[in-house]
Amino acid sequence: MPTPTGKTTRAERLAQPLARVVAEQIAADHGVCIRPVSLRRIDTATGASEVIDVPCGSTLESRCPACARRKRSLRRTQCEEGWHLAEEPTVVPDDPSEVQRAWVERRAGVPAEPDPLAAPRAGPRGPGGVGPAGSGSGGGVRAPGGRGRVRPALSAGRGRGRGGGARP
Repeated sequence: MPTPTGKTTRAERLAQPLARVVAEQIAADHGVCIRPVSLRRIDTATGASEVIDVPCGSTLESRCPACARRKRSLRRTQCEEGWHLAEEPTVVPDDPSEVQRAWVERRAGVPAEPDPLAAPRAGPRGPGGVGPAGSGSGGGVRAPGGRGRVRPALSAGRGRGRGGGARP
């Protein structure tokens, strides 16, 4: 109740609901997303831009009840229509190409001695910063479409037990 001067007290203002809470309740009552994501859309022909709100797509009922109901309904429909897989697909890697084979052969031919002109630095690969042949990330093999390392990466610690430290 306003005072004779027309102002409300602090307690009365704190008792009023927050505008955001009211907007969320109205959106939930109408089945609309309560946490929309704003995206800027630019028309490539004219260059005009506009901001549009898209549903958040949350699957948690506690975050956005409308989006969670919509997602649950979609998943149910997909399962009824048979969108799920009856068995896991088997993935068979391709045979290595000539380019990939050439990269691995080239890496195998690198001398094991460090480059004498390389900047001297101490580190896990030795004083010259260059490791033995076949070490490294295998970037040359991945470049033409391969995957993985030529040689497994060295772990930081030797032991995998509870201590985690190096063995004596």
